[in-house]
Amino acid sequence: MKARRLWTAGVILALALVLCPARIAQATNYYVGNAFDDGDGSLRHAIENANAHPGADVIRFNIPGAWAHTIPLASPLPTLNDPTGGTTIDGYWQSGSSPAVGAAPATIMIRIDGVGAGTGTANNTVTGNFVGINSFGSTHLENAFNGVVISGGAQWNTIGPGNVISGNHQDGISIVGTGSANNVVAGNIIGLNTTGAAEVKNHRYGILLSDSAQNNTVGGDTAAERNVISSNGSYGVYITGASVTGNIVSGNIIGSDANATADLGNLGMGVTIRNGAQNNLIGGDVAAEANFIAHNGHGVWIRDAGTNGNTVSYNAIAAADFHGVYVALGAQYNTIGPFNTIAQNWVNGVYIEGATTRGNVVTRNSIYANGQGISLDGGANNAIPTPGIANITLGGGAVNIVGKSCVACTVEVFTNHDNDGEGETYLGTTAADGSGWFTMSVSSLYHTYVTVTSTRAGDGTSEFSTPYTCTFQAILLPDISRNP
Repeated sequence: MKARRLWTAGVILALALVLCPARIAQATNYYVGNAFDDGDGSLRHAIENANAHPGADVIRFNIPGAWAHTIPLASPLPTLNDPTGGTTIDGYWQSGSSPAVGAAPATIMIRIDGVGAGTGTANNTVTGNFVGINSFGSTHLENAFNGVVISGGAQWNTIGPGNVISGNHQDGISIVGTGSANNVVAGNIIGLNTTGAAEVKNHRYGILLSDSAQNNTVGGDTAAERNVISSNGSYGVYITGASVTGNIVSGNIIGSDANATADLGNLGMGVTIRNGAQNNLIGGDVAAEANFIAHNGHGVWIRDAGTNGNTVSYNAIAAADFHGVYVALGAQYNTIGPFNTIAQNWVNGVYIEGATTRGNVVTRNSIYANGQGISLDGGANNAIPTPGIANITLGGGAVNIVGKSCVACTVEVFTNHDNDGEGETYLGTTAADGSGWFTMSVSSLYHTYVTVTSTRAGDGTSEFSTPYTCTFQAILLPDISRNP
């Protein structure tokens, strides 16, 4: 008889262990006859018996009642630790259950609820599955809630690679709760079909990190770790709540296909950080950790009082319906940069709004071809004044840029191929003196139009200055050579 495997989407952990299926015909059978946590006839007792018995074992379910049965755990189940023959846990033996066939979903009659088991669920891997989508990877077979849930303090678990987590009624992946930390989501398709080319959306978020989830990683710095998170019904990645901190989202495609060429944006924002989430990182500190965030409502949305200290760096943020990066509603001391490329967004590259939204820094990025480069509205960043360039001259073997900023402010200088008043190519940083004057000397301007920004501690970064048109771009030295 062919081995039958259990595929279960549960609150914490599914029974999906199938070891040595070829030996089932010669195995010793143990039956689960009730849905109690412990005692004779329980799943726990069956696992203990299988561990104590040398050779192959099969645990089968025969619980009375024609309804789906939930086994609530009061503590973690024993580890399967019989190396002499392996153990198969077969949920499809339960009356009324059946595996998925073609486009028809599986009927699951056994569910494991680990919420009461406490912390300690760790080092599990979910890989190579279709979750919420049919076995062809093309059509919704939605779970009623979420595709994969990590909660209750589960740690060091890995979701991926090779999962297609799409078509679920709520979220593709949800990592929630105090102690749910150090988990990794890498190498998955979330919201698209198995080729990463067409929408099979999760109806709410692609990935949710909330309720004190900390130090989790979505993506990585290699192609194998890249998640494609697109076409979901709301946000691609949603990071929300006080004490949600230290999470990293890096190296992913958010809002496009697996080749980063098609418009498959999430219906809401690409990445949202809100409700007091702090010190999370979108991107990284090397180019390999860059996210490609495109075709979403806003690329990155950082909002709400207490949402502080987050960093957006080394990303490509493009083709948003509204703003590339939007900071609002009292979010403070967040950093946009360094080395983002923020381009071709419909309204603003970076939009910072509101009198209580301050201390937000925009630094060392390439910002161009947006409706406006940096826009401050409603007294944002304490309405830090926009600097200006007084003149640009040649002298001393350099191009010398002179202008006026706020007193003792940090000034960044950019060149642009057009005069739309953004910051396409970062040239360098200098500081204004006690009167607000600054000077910076460079060997080349690269482009004709020059802009600057000012940043003041506690206030944040200004808008770009009015572009200064330079009639020269570089110092040309004569060719001095010695004849033999």
